[in-house]
Amino acid sequence: MQGKNPSGKRRRSALEAFDGCPARYHAVYNLGVEDKGDEANRGIAFHEIAARYVDRLAKAQTPMDRDELSLAVSEGIARAHCPTALLDEVVELTERWGTAFELDLDAYLMAEERQESARFTWIPDLVYVRPTHVEILDWKTFYRGYTDAQARKEFQARMYLLQALEIWPGFPEYWFTFVFVRLNYRVTIKVTPDEIETWRPQVEGILAGLEAAERSGEWPAIPGSHCGLCRLACPIVDNPARLPVRLLSVEERDRAAGEILAGEQRLKALKKALGSYVSKEGSFILNGQIFAQTPTETVTYPANEILEALKTAGADVSGITVSKTAIGKVLKTLAANVQAVLAKLATTKTGWRFGHKKAGADLDDGTDDE
Repeated sequence: MQGKNPSGKRRRSALEAFDGCPARYHAVYNLGVEDKGDEANRGIAFHEIAARYVDRLAKAQTPMDRDELSLAVSEGIARAHCPTALLDEVVELTERWGTAFELDLDAYLMAEERQESARFTWIPDLVYVRPTHVEILDWKTFYRGYTDAQARKEFQARMYLLQALEIWPGFPEYWFTFVFVRLNYRVTIKVTPDEIETWRPQVEGILAGLEAAERSGEWPAIPGSHCGLCRLACPIVDNPARLPVRLLSVEERDRAAGEILAGEQRLKALKKALGSYVSKEGSFILNGQIFAQTPTETVTYPANEILEALKTAGADVSGITVSKTAIGKVLKTLAANVQAVLAKLATTKTGWRFGHKKAGADLDDGTDDE
């Protein structure tokens, strides 16, 4: 794999890889070392299928078609050389996405077609063009989505929208939508050309760093969140003196999970024992941390009276909200039609948290309860 295409233009994925870790960039893009696991093969297969399905729908001028989806699945799997162990999962993902997906034929511009600007090359999954904006959609097969804030910080979205601004100028807004097909969830960022331009120094800085590394031949390893999916030998991450930052096998996964379960139980017991000790013997300081029993307060106000008082004082109460937990008991006593009306007033923020519970129980969906 090369960081440039035959015309010498930089790939978006290569810039992002260098920004994460120059050593990994050098191994993958300069030395040709392959670093693909199940998550990469799964994504490749899904994208092959999705591209063929969208193309078939566009040619047939129909927004959705079950038969075309089946043909796209067969073609995409053959093209991607999908590992047998992933076939069922890829087909299930595709079915889940494809049976709900509708192509906007009026706005459709292209899908999985390589684009080139003056210095860069990139392949958007799907592009819509409407009178007020250009929208780029990108399929993700992750088990976790992005919040709006996270999506705005993603290098891929910033890079693609910068290129879209050059290739398709003149629109009031440019949109980038991450579609998390496994989660039936999407997040769209909407920005103006002026906002997009504020991201240009980031791209230029990464490019300058890459060019400097090419001149010097220095490719240092830099640990970070990207280490979790990297399978390459690494002088930093593989150092036994460091805490683990990646797991590369089912055995390592199970060992880590077992250590978490045992560690949480031990930590809970230690906190209980230490709390009892401090209650009798008093507080102490260790490594700059004070361990003590400290008083806590919970302050509450009666909702109707505090709102009336604030209104009387001329305060703006439009931004005051109550959590689902706070009114949960009251909601349960209301009729279904009243609950439905109140549900429409709710504002939901979607996020993801890693956690564990007893098998069969629903994991915390990460929704902030505000």
